[in-house]
Amino acid sequence: MVRLYRLAFLILCTAATLCEVAHAMTYTNVLASLSDPNADADPRLLKGLDGNFYLYYPQGSYIAVFKSPDLVNWTAPLGTGTSNAVLKSSDISTPNGGFWAEGAFAFNGTYYLYYTLVQSGTKSIGVASSTSPLGPFQDRGFVITGDSSHAYRDPFVFQNPDTNKIFIYFSDGGQALFAQQLRSPVASPSNPEPIRVLSGSSKVQLLSLSDPDHQAWEYVDLEHPMVFYAPNASASHRFYLLYNGAGGALARYAIGYAYAYKPEGPYTRAPAGDSDTDPGTNPLVHQEPADAIYGPGSPGVVLDNASPSVRWLVYRIKTTSVESWSDRRTSIDELDRISGDKLVVKPTRGTSVSPGPIF
Repeated sequence: MVRLYRLAFLILCTAATLCEVAHAMTYTNVLASLSDPNADADPRLLKGLDGNFYLYYPQGSYIAVFKSPDLVNWTAPLGTGTSNAVLKSSDISTPNGGFWAEGAFAFNGTYYLYYTLVQSGTKSIGVASSTSPLGPFQDRGFVITGDSSHAYRDPFVFQNPDTNKIFIYFSDGGQALFAQQLRSPVASPSNPEPIRVLSGSSKVQLLSLSDPDHQAWEYVDLEHPMVFYAPNASASHRFYLLYNGAGGALARYAIGYAYAYKPEGPYTRAPAGDSDTDPGTNPLVHQEPADAIYGPGSPGVVLDNASPSVRWLVYRIKTTSVESWSDRRTSIDELDRISGDKLVVKPTRGTSVSPGPIF
């Protein structure tokens, strides 16, 4: 219904002399404007304080950035290759093997890039800051330090609009997803230490592969958590957790969701099922060989400026069914919330031309 409404709106808007929006376009997945060879890893989405959108990608020895006004047309503003780096592993004083997945957050005029640092036998999460989403970012140290038993990765930072409290979400070795409240985004004159949790607080487990109700599709990894707020949902569903299950190089990699009444949970998984025949079940987005959809992952969510607004999922897919890390590309599609506060996505690919976001 939403897609039909938007298509009708586009037709009327084209015929009219005046439109109430800046622009509306169509798109085809995968996004051709992200054809730069750097744009092949797990994207993390940020809406900048300037109204533009930024996608950050881990590239091993550096983190790349891409910019868009509308989620469809992307550019590499710093250039290509290593010129497009906002942070390099050589900028980190701790000996390391490069970057894993990252996340970005804007707060009080400053941009914070939370990175996963690959270390010998573990992973840790650090943060770097800049006055620009394009960097350069200055390293501020570790937020959460891993060890031989815990490899922390895939950070996502979210501010609760109800309380303004800030939370970081992350994976522990792919076995469980956690949340932890942050005292502040980064060091300040009154707080010379890098980011630390609030005094006396501890990490909260959200989902685990050892949960009695864990779902078969999640095995063998839980990763890439992100949270969004739905103020019009029922009280128990206002905070949605999107996450990945399976393995990132696999065709069966998929996106699922859970919901809670507060950002730290407890979260309830959507029931397992066939989301094609039973909308709103898990996994939310999964492989569909008939449509050449494989390995959807690394979800990001944003609302556009349409009336009513439309929620968009920004995510990556694999372009082949083989086990590989070198075939990842970025897509966008509508993320609908239907009766019962269930989430629904119909992934598109190839020759399908769809009405795009309105900004």
